[in-house]
Amino acid sequence: MGHSYVNLGNVYDITNKLGLAIENYEKAIKIFRQQEDYKSLSFALNNLGSFYIDSKQFKKAKVYLDEALNLREKLGDMKGVCSTNIILGKLYTMQNNPDYKKAEESLKYALLLNKDIGLEINKKDIYFELSDLYKRQKKWIAHFIITIYILKFYKMNIKPI
Repeated sequence: MGHSYVNLGNVYDITNKLGLAIENYEKAIKIFRQQEDYKSLSFALNNLGSFYIDSKQFKKAKVYLDEALNLREKLGDMKGVCSTNIILGKLYTMQNNPDYKKAEESLKYALLLNKDIGLEINKKDIYFELSDLYKRQKKWIAHFIITIYILKFYKMNIKPI
């Protein structure tokens, strides 16, 4: 049942029905806590944290993402740890008082984990967030180099129809 609420939260998020998105994510979180399904709980917390970043509610996002990261580390879910670090990198970059150092640390750690577990699809997300980070800092050479990596990724992974 909790997964259904996560899916509904995702749909409401995409359709900009923000109150309903939060309501459904929170229902899922409550169910996963009751069931002690910590892997699913970390997934729902991650989604709600990401939602709050997109809604520019950075303090709330941090609370949910920190809990998701803590759970994923305890579970040894390195794929999840990688995913949460990417989102934290985005948070640190976008928040009202950006912490570019923490953003870069989170994203580089995600890149290291990504390499260790071989997640090609996450690599694109990491490079995209690094590119945005360097652009915001006006580190144009680093931004350009990362943009080249992104273009190479798309060239390697897009097949003609």
